Amino acid sequence: MEWSVKLREDLDRLANEHAERLASGRGYDRPPTPEEPKIRRGIRRMYFTPTRRACWAYVQAAAPIDVKKVIWHHERDELIHDPRAGVGHVDIDKKEDIVAVPPLPAVRVATYGWLYIVMHRPWLQGLASCHILERINDATVIKGKTNIQQSAEREMKARNLKAADLPLSVKVHLEADTEHSELVWEVFERHVAGEESYQQALDGAIESLECQEIYERAVSEALVLLQEGKVR
Repeated sequence: MEWSVKLREDLDRLANEHAERLASGRGYDRPPTPEEPKIRRGIRRMYFTPTRRACWAYVQAAAPIDVKKVIWHHERDELIHDPRAGVGHVDIDKKEDIVAVPPLPAVRVATYGWLYIVMHRPWLQGLASCHILERINDATVIKGKTNIQQSAEREMKARNLKAADLPLSVKVHLEADTEHSELVWEVFERHVAGEESYQQALDGAIESLECQEIYERAVSEALVLLQEGKVR
């Protein structure tokens, strides 16, 4: 058995199952309001993005040298400079209009969960927990619409925008997550060589998606509160 091939099949299945649940939930049958994209970006900027950067750094610290190189390449786009944007992704976020949201308990739980995985599990498990969140946005993996594609369509509807007018952070991630997903995949091809390493990677992906679904439900709750005028 080629364990990396089996892992790829299983991660693709998990990613598609998650995308299907996302498309049928999270209040997507509710008409979007013009404020909705701003609150999504607010939660992302204040809680999700800092956690992701910390998680990748923890994995990089624990991983072998060849993996550190791959993560350095990945994080260069995020923190320093992505040629698609002219700046790092974190600097795009700082420039875009948001609605500031007070800490949401479920978002806190999700971020703590992600950090626990990368700090206390084997590095390969931590890497898979980071990787799967880009795989769910990989258009070559997802059979329907990826998370970021769904968000882009919803933002266009909410604000009556054309695709060319979407915020830079959205446009960049429509391409970057697919590239990042393939960039990191080469690590699994090299390091998943038996049942133990396969199971570590699979467990990391499953646990991370559990955290992601907690996070997404919290965002959905915040959007309902915004519509009711309880979040300002």
